[in-house]
Amino acid sequence: MEQRNLFSWTIAMAALSQSGEIHCAKAVFDLMPMRDLYAWNVMLSAIHENDSLDALVDAFTRMPERDPVSWNVMVTAFAQNGQMLQAMDLFLRMPRRNVISWTTMIGALSDCEAGRHDLKLDAIAFFDRMPQRNIVSWTAMVHASASADRLEEARILFDSMPARNLVSWNVFLAGSKDLSIETLEKIPAKDSVTLKTIMNWYCQTGRTADAKALFDRLPERDVMSWTCMIQVNSCQLDRAKFAFDLMPAWSVVSMNSMGAVFVTHGELAKAKKHFDLGQERNVVSWTAMIQAFDRAGEVEAAQRAFDLMPSWDEICWLAILAANSSDPEAVQRLFFQEIGSSKVFFDSSPERNALSWEALLQGTAKYGDLYGTMSVLEKMPAWSLLSWNLALAANARSGHVASLRRTFSTMPERDTVSFGTALAAFAHSGHGTDGILLFHVMLLEGVAPSDICFVHLLVACNHVGLLHEGLCVFSGMAGDHGVAPGLEHFCCVVDILGKVGRLEYARWLLENMPFVPDDVALGSLYGACVVHGDVEGARAALAAMTWDSN
Repeated sequence: MEQRNLFSWTIAMAALSQSGEIHCAKAVFDLMPMRDLYAWNVMLSAIHENDSLDALVDAFTRMPERDPVSWNVMVTAFAQNGQMLQAMDLFLRMPRRNVISWTTMIGALSDCEAGRHDLKLDAIAFFDRMPQRNIVSWTAMVHASASADRLEEARILFDSMPARNLVSWNVFLAGSKDLSIETLEKIPAKDSVTLKTIMNWYCQTGRTADAKALFDRLPERDVMSWTCMIQVNSCQLDRAKFAFDLMPAWSVVSMNSMGAVFVTHGELAKAKKHFDLGQERNVVSWTAMIQAFDRAGEVEAAQRAFDLMPSWDEICWLAILAANSSDPEAVQRLFFQEIGSSKVFFDSSPERNALSWEALLQGTAKYGDLYGTMSVLEKMPAWSLLSWNLALAANARSGHVASLRRTFSTMPERDTVSFGTALAAFAHSGHGTDGILLFHVMLLEGVAPSDICFVHLLVACNHVGLLHEGLCVFSGMAGDHGVAPGLEHFCCVVDILGKVGRLEYARWLLENMPFVPDDVALGSLYGACVVHGDVEGARAALAAMTWDSN
C-alpha cells in the first residue's frame, strides 16, 4: 500500500490475530504510528484469544483509555480462567456498564464450572438488577437457570421473553428435559443446531424411530448427529457399530459412545481393543474401561486402569469405588492413601463432592463396616439425609441396635428409608415391640410407610406373637395407607397365624390369597404344623412343597 492509515493498520492486525499469528499481530501493533481506542481493543481481543492472561493484564494496564468493550474483554477472560472473584471485582470497578457488560457477567456466572451452583444463582441476582435487557441477556439468563438445574424457572423466563430468535430457542431446547411435541411445533424456524438438539432429545426419551427419521432429514451431518445415532442404536450392538463405521471422522465423544456400547453389552475384549485404537482419551474413556473390567469381575485390571489415568473426576472415583465395593479395606485405601509416590488419592482431591463421599459410605455400610462408616462420616464436611441413612444401615448390618437408636434419635430429618432401616433392625434382632412403637412414631411424623416397612412390621409382630396387632396392620395396608399387600405380606401373616396355633386360618389364607404359595409360605405352614402336632397338615404342606419344586 502506498499510504497506510489507522484503519488499514488495524485491519492488518485483526487479520493476523484471527489466523493465530499473535506475535505478528503484536509486531504490527508496535509499528503503528498512532493508535486509537478501537485499535487497542482489537489488540486486547487478540491477546485474549491467543495469549496468556498475564499478557492480557499487561496490555489492559498500558491502555491510555478504556471503554466498556475493554472492561468486558477482561471480565470474560478472568471468568473463562476460573477466577470468578477477580471477574466480579473488575465488573464492580467498571466506570460505565452497558447491557453487554451485564450480559457478559451473567454468561460468565452461568458458565462457571460444574457444581458451583452458588455462582450460577448469582447470575439470577445480576439479571434482576439489570437496568435494561435485550434478547441476548434474556437468552443468557435462560441458559443460567438451566445450568443451575432450575428448569421450571428457565421455562418461565423463556415464556416471559418479549422476543425470541433461533439462538434463544436452541438454548432453551438444549437445557430442557421435558420437551413436548407441542413445544417443538412452536419453533418458527429450525437450523441444523435445532434439528440436532431435537434429535438428541428423541434419543434421550427413547423415540428411536423419530431420531432416525430426523437424522435422514439433516442437511448436513456432523460428529454430534452421528454420535446420536450410535446412542439410538445402543441396544443393538451390530447397528451401533455399523453407524460408528459409517462416520467420516471420529471424535473423542463418538469413541466414548461406542466404547460405552461395548461395555453395556459386556464385550470386554472389544471394549479393550476399541480403547487401544483411540488416539485421544479423556476421563470418560478411562472410566468406561474401569466399568468394563468391573462388569467382567476383573477388579485388579480396573485398579490398574485407574492408576494409569492422568487425572480423575467424581465419576471415575465412583466407578473404581464400585469395582472395589466388595472389599471395604480397599475402599478405605482408595480414599485415605496414595498411589505410588506421586498421585494423591481422594482425601486430598479438590474435586471431591457429596456424591463421592456417599459412594464411600455405601462401600463401607454395605458390608456392615461400622468403624469405617463412622470414620468416613467424621471426615465429611456435611451430612445429607442419605449420609444419615447409610450410617443407620451400617449399624443395622453390624447388629449394633443401641448405636442405631442413638443415630436415629439424633437425625435432623427422617424419611421412609430411615424408618424402614430402623424397623428392619428392631424386627430382626428380637426388639419387635420397639419396632411396633417406631411404626406409630412414623405415622405421627407424617412419613408414608412403604411395602417393605410393612414387611418389617409384620415380622416384628410375629416375633412377639402379637396376632391381633399383626392382623390389624395387614388389613389396614390398602385401606389406610394405599399399599397393596404382596406375597411377602401374606407369607408373614401365615407365619403369625401358624405361630399362635391358628392352623386352619393359615391354611385358608394360603388357599385363598391372590398369589401361588411359594416354598417360604408352605415352609411356614409346615413348621407350624410340626410345632403344634398336626401331622396330617405337616404332610400336606410337605407334599405341596415337593410338588411345587418338581
